Formats: sequence, structure tokens, C-alpha cells
Amino acid sequence: MNNCDVNILIVDDSPVCREVLREVISDHDYQTDSVDSGQNALEQVKKKSYDLILLDIHMPDMDGFETCLMLKAHMVSSRIPVIFVTGSSNPQDVAKGFSAGAVDYIQKPIIPSEVLARVDQQISLLEKDRLANIVLADVKKMADLGSLVSGIAHEVSSPFGTLKLALNHMRSEIAKTQVKMEDNTLQASYLTKFLLEAGELVASSEKNIDNVTQVLSSFKLIAVDQCNISKSIINLEEYVNTILLSLKPKIKVTSHKVYCDIPEDVFIQTKPGVFSQIIINLISNSLLHGFADKSNGSIHIAYQQIADSHVIKYTDDGCGISAKHLDLICQEYFTTKPNSGGTGLGLFIIKNLIESDLNGKMSIESQEGQGVTTTIKLPLKV
Repeated sequence: MNNCDVNILIVDDSPVCREVLREVISDHDYQTDSVDSGQNALEQVKKKSYDLILLDIHMPDMDGFETCLMLKAHMVSSRIPVIFVTGSSNPQDVAKGFSAGAVDYIQKPIIPSEVLARVDQQISLLEKDRLANIVLADVKKMADLGSLVSGIAHEVSSPFGTLKLALNHMRSEIAKTQVKMEDNTLQASYLTKFLLEAGELVASSEKNIDNVTQVLSSFKLIAVDQCNISKSIINLEEYVNTILLSLKPKIKVTSHKVYCDIPEDVFIQTKPGVFSQIIINLISNSLLHGFADKSNGSIHIAYQQIADSHVIKYTDDGCGISAKHLDLICQEYFTTKPNSGGTGLGLFIIKNLIESDLNGKMSIESQEGQGVTTTIKLPLKV
């Protein structure tokens, strides 16, 4: 993470203090904005993403403690680290600040080297957290591929078992026919029956081989794409169906149905591996959470071009998300089922893949008991 990519918000009612902090921090190329009150800080974090907040304690109307508590109560700002900047050395204020959610303190009058050291430390921790998230995303991707491998192995074993039985039966019937030929007891009716049965077995075997080939081909394509981060142009309808085919072993063991409503002539430029991971994670999330209490249900994947965006709507008719959880559902490690296989990383990873890797946007709409609609907007031109 380059310093110029780091955004820091300074909150202080004193214009002099704001300017001094801005000059000190700008010397390290950090990007800064400043506001003069807690209320303005709450409004500012809704408009722009920040990596760190420097917050004065003693301000009129809304002090730093109340501002910090409110920042931590909102999804968009809850994970932004807050450093209090204060002239107070009262131990009770320090304890109260940490209780409110602060990560550090800077004493006024400020010492520039101390300010930079404490800011650099928090940015370093953020970078470590970012790298850890990348590793977690890669681990989950490998886990998803492992799950696909397991499903593919099971899917392939069944038709291969059928093929083996068919070949064994054919070998036995051929041996019987040969004996009858050698004994001159072969009758036309027996031969006709043998040939009809042989034709049916060959047709059945060819169908099984085609099914295995399709599943293996889809898995190979998805697996290769997962390891490739380059952009390419894909036929959206064909690629989504390829993803669904690779997930066939996972979906077929349930009573749930997946429908693809995408025109045949839609082509988009994207990172196929990232896109496939998003769809795989969405379906896995529906199966694990959306349909946890439903024996059957449906998933619809639809497409529209709206203005300068590709818009993909992923909808399931599962149990939905309660209003109290809707604003938290994409937060890292947030899960409503900690003891049922939920890691709290599914939607967090999906959102990051869409916004960071594909330069898109994601929104979620839901009502409890009425399913979930995830809308993905990708730029028409990349």
C-alpha cells in the first residue's frame, strides 16, 4: 500500500490544530481531509472511504467519545481505526477512549515525529490485515476448488461404474453368443436380441462418456481460470452455464434448481477466474445459509445492460436476511451461523472481489423469509 493511497480524516474544532496535523501527515504523502465536528465526521465517512481517523476529544455539541461510539456503530465506519488527539492526560479519559473503540492516543501539543510514528504503525497494521485477507481469500478459493474436485470425483465415479457394468455384461453376452455360434445353435431371434441389447448398451455408454467429458471439461476450464488473473472476453451465458455444470455434483444432491436467464449474445471483458469465484461463492452461500431450513428452492441468474454497466442479478428464494443483519452481512467475519459451517468470509470476499478485482459495485436487497437479491454492476468498458 503506497502512502498516497492512504486516506486519513482529521476531526478537530480548531482550525489551527487541523492545519498542523494536515501538514505533518502530508509530509509522508498521506492524503488528508478535515472536518470541524463529530457530526460532520459522521457525514464525511458516508461520502468517502478512510483508512484512519484522527479525532479530537473535546469538541462542542458532540465530543470525541460520542463520535467514536457512533463511528463504531455504523457498518461503513466501524472498522476504521481511530486515534484520539487530546490535551488531556487524565487516565480516566484514556480508559474511556479505549472503551469507545480508539486504538491509540496522541497528546497535544503534538510532536510531529510521534504523530507520524503512531500513524505509520496503524497503516502498517492495516497493510498486514489486507495481506492476511488476500491469503484468506486464496485459502477459500483453494477450499472451493477442493470441494469441486470432491464433487467431480463422485460425479465421475457413477457413470464409470455404469460403464464397467455395461462392459462386463457385454463381455458375458459376447461369450454366450460365441458358444452358440461354435455349437451351431445360434438362432436369428437370439442374434437379433443380442444386437438390439448391444446397441442400447453402446448408446447408454456414449451418453455416460459425454456427461463425464462435459463435467470434466467445465471443471478444467474453471480450475485453470481460477489460477489466471488476466482479463479476457467471455460469452456470459456460456460461461455461467459452464460454472453451473462444474457445480452440478454439488447442486444435484439437493432439491434446489438454478436458472440462467442471460441472452446468448452477451459478451463481457472480465477476469474469468475472479468472476467464476464470485458465482461459486454466491451459490455456496445460498446452499449453506439461504436454504438451510428449506428442502427446495430456486436460484435465478439474470442479466441486463443499464447505461454504462453490465448488471447481473443473482436471486435466491431462501430464508432471506433480517433487517438488523442486512447492514452487517458483508463485514469481515460476520456470520449468523458460527456453529454451522459459516466463516463470515463468503460475502466479504465476494464484495472485495467485485470492487477490488473487477472495479464493480455490489448491493444486497432482502427481507426475512423472502430471499436475497445480490446485484453486481460491472463497467461496460474496462
